[in-house]
Amino acid sequence: MDSNLSKEFYQCHYFSKIQMTYAFDLRLTYFICILLNGVLAPITTLANLILVTLIWRNNHLQSPSNLLVGALALSDLGVGCFVQPLYIAYKVAEMQRLEAYCLLAEVFNLIATELTCVSFLIMTALSVDRWLAITLHLRYSTIVTRKLVLVVVIVCWVISLVLPVGWWWNFDIYNTGISVIIGLCSLCTLVLYYKIYRVVRRHQTAIAEAQTAVSREVNVTAFRRRYISMIYLYSLFLLCYLPSACISIANLTLGTPTFLTYKTTQYGLTLAFMNSSINPLLLTWKIVEVRQAFRQRLARLCGTQEQSS
Repeated sequence: MDSNLSKEFYQCHYFSKIQMTYAFDLRLTYFICILLNGVLAPITTLANLILVTLIWRNNHLQSPSNLLVGALALSDLGVGCFVQPLYIAYKVAEMQRLEAYCLLAEVFNLIATELTCVSFLIMTALSVDRWLAITLHLRYSTIVTRKLVLVVVIVCWVISLVLPVGWWWNFDIYNTGISVIIGLCSLCTLVLYYKIYRVVRRHQTAIAEAQTAVSREVNVTAFRRRYISMIYLYSLFLLCYLPSACISIANLTLGTPTFLTYKTTQYGLTLAFMNSSINPLLLTWKIVEVRQAFRQRLARLCGTQEQSS
């Protein structure tokens, strides 16, 4: 075993000094988090794979909004396939004081940060999409096209892929870039959803005063249903990521992670990862056309199995 790992403090690239004795004191916390991630990883992978497949294989589901939903599911799929297994391996290596600890820690941190940034950017794109849908009206379908959405998704991934360069080049710029992206995305999304809420309320009031506007009422009701689904999605997203954000702020304020902040970080990360397993279940349940496609697919699979038996 590397003699450096026997030291009380272990420096790994730009990671702050981690007291290796924490691994012994936190073994119960690590065990709980490893167990939870071990259970959730296959659920996250399967649920998001199903959602991505449904949108990919059904042309009628490939609206601009649903393509953004599929992009979010693709990011969540990465959490189940890579981030959660890497977290488990990273924590096992930390407890066992293995030489692979440093490499696993770096790879885990880079991929987790990248996918987190992608998720925040896609969430913001979803709020912009809903805002454009209610403000552009009939022009929405001609301006917000599938091609435009694909370009936006690619840009989101490129921005998130560029961030790791700062990890080796300048760690302060890396941290600043992440903070700016997450901060601006959160602010933009909250402002847009508030504006959408006000517009929806205004439309509902106008419709209530004009009882003859039946078709417009149907349109607003459908939009309101989709809007509520996105609010559920974003609320859960914030709920799952807020603890990690608060812990990160505490670490920055304190300067050096303490035993308590290091312990709560593990639960905060696990909760953030859990969001990736909740998203596909919520989206499949709340988006009518996706739910119908899932039921039809399930019915075909059950029918095929019955015929084969």
